Parts: sequence; structure tokens; C-alpha cells
Amino acid sequence: MRTTHSTDSFTGVPTELLTDGAKELTQSGWSKICQRHHIYQVCTEPRSPWQNHAELVGGILKRKVRHRMKSTLTPTRLWDYCWEYTSSIYCLTASKHILLDGVTPHEKVLGFTPDISEYLDFTWYQWVWYYEPNSEHRQEIGKWLGPVYNCGQGLAYHILTEKGKVLTRSTISHIVNQTDEVRTLKSEFTRSMESFIGNNSKNTADSCDNYDQENPYG
Repeated sequence: MRTTHSTDSFTGVPTELLTDGAKELTQSGWSKICQRHHIYQVCTEPRSPWQNHAELVGGILKRKVRHRMKSTLTPTRLWDYCWEYTSSIYCLTASKHILLDGVTPHEKVLGFTPDISEYLDFTWYQWVWYYEPNSEHRQEIGKWLGPVYNCGQGLAYHILTEKGKVLTRSTISHIVNQTDEVRTLKSEFTRSMESFIGNNSKNTADSCDNYDQENPYG
């Protein structure tokens, strides 16, 4: 393996890959891809997930996702958006981990300080106004589901609508005045949205607590 610390040494095709011994990783099309690109595969022992540090981080992220969805009563079907948001926050946050040298995981891997502008103004599942040109008031109430990276010119976001659809919008704003009209809109939004995609967060959250205690690796 290369031991240089240039940015190029951390990106592109890896030289070594550590996984468990599952057949779909060692005796399938993925194994052929590794052979084609000269990726040296290393496996952990059976029933020994602690030998791969990524397994522990995966368990940590799962618990963070569950807690975030439970505390905000996020519908279960939105778990993938919450997972992406939570993973991004984890990668963009510096910690005291001995291998990070006081920087974020993003900077440790890519070699430059990340831009966190997309995460400064809003938080997960927050109520927002979003621009809707066909609306009477040119705006509608929605829920914030995190940044969008593959659409727009920057600072674009996933927005959940009352019909359970997810739109991309760059023009959104905070709901400042909590009037009776706004409270009514929130109630109508929740009732309408859940009629389309449901909301099993209360049921799933109760079954997660014991699972987390018994399965520290997720």
C-alpha cells in the first residue's frame, strides 16, 4: 500500500479492501471487480465484526439515525434521507479520534476543509416555507430533508410536500411567525402527508431500544 500523504493517495481506486467473508463479497462479481482493478481483499474472521472499524461506525450511525427519526417523529419511509444527512454530519464534524489528528473525516480523507454552508441554516425535518410558482402565495409549507448535491447551482435542498413527494428547491425560508393559521397548516400538512406515506416511527422506535443494547455494531 502507498504510504504518502498527498490528496491523490486517498482518492480513486483503493489498493486494499477489508470486508467480512460473505460470498457476495469474495466469490461474486464484486470479487472480479477487485481482481480487475488489483484491489487486495482482506477478510475478518467469522462472527468478529470488531476487526473492521467500519462496522462499529456503521452501528454508531444507525443509532444516530434512529434517535433523530424518533425525536422528530419522522416517517419510517424517509429513513434513506435521514441516513444520508446523518452520515454527512458525521463526516463533517471533527472529533477527538486518535486517527483524525483534530480534523474532520472529510478533510482527513480528501485533504481540504469541507464547506458546510448547506447545513448551517436548517436542521433535519424542520418546518420551512418553500417556493412554489403555482401556489396562490408563491410558497407552501414543507419539511426540510437535507441538501441536494446533484441538482441546481448550489444550496439546493430536499423538501417534503404534503402529498409525500420530495422536491428540490433552492428558495426556502424559516417559518418565523407561529400563528394560528400556520399551526393549522402544519396539522393539515401532517395529516395529508401521512395519508400518502404513513408514519410508523412510533412503532419502530420502541423496538429499536433493546436492539441497540444487544447489537453495538448495528
